[in-house]
Amino acid sequence: MDASSKPLLISEIYLAVCGEGSEIGLPAVFVRTSGCNMRCAGWPCDTPYASVAPQGEMMTPEEVCQRVLSFRCPRVFITGGEPLLWREQVAKIASELHSRGLWVMIQSNGSIYAPEVFRHCSFVSLDYKTPSSGEESCADVIAQTVQNHQRVQVKFPVADENDLLFAISRSQELAAYGGVELVLQPVNRVGEDSTLDLLAKLKWLQEEVLRRGCFQFRVLPQLHIIVHGGAARGV
Repeated sequence: MDASSKPLLISEIYLAVCGEGSEIGLPAVFVRTSGCNMRCAGWPCDTPYASVAPQGEMMTPEEVCQRVLSFRCPRVFITGGEPLLWREQVAKIASELHSRGLWVMIQSNGSIYAPEVFRHCSFVSLDYKTPSSGEESCADVIAQTVQNHQRVQVKFPVADENDLLFAISRSQELAAYGGVELVLQPVNRVGEDSTLDLLAKLKWLQEEVLRRGCFQFRVLPQLHIIVHGGAARGV
């Protein structure tokens, strides 16, 4: 059996409305793989069951595709954890679903360059780890992805002014490649932030973007966190 046909650990597959990034509000099937290569010590993880303590079911790429197609939804978002830890299997899933006419997006932490996956994706979404995360950002991987793929979104989670200044600086570097979609979103501290806290962070971020003239960004919340809370699954 070649690597692309081997089972991968799937945390959950569900139908929901996209809660973050420039695709916010779009209904899609979410395929969440389990396992992550980052720990983000500065932020509580909002999906620990798919990262720090990975759980799930071993499924073949064929089984994943069958489950996705059963929802009869034209979009699929592949997320994690870090889905590119399973790059061979994820490439097969993305290729098969794309060939069936689905709009395929992959959400990655920006640490792995995987052109064999990205070529089958309608949209690539990368997180740029800001200083408050406690993780090193993989600037070279993100730049390579933006440079070589047509539709790429880069999201900067912002916890404070230092994160915002970091995002502004990095956005200027990425702008040289043209066409990249840049998103700022407030950091959600799971178990600590109330809905009012999240809205206050969003208001502050909007005001700072306007005050500083940072017109290259979209400022967006994590809608699913506001609607369902930070601990909810399958949303």
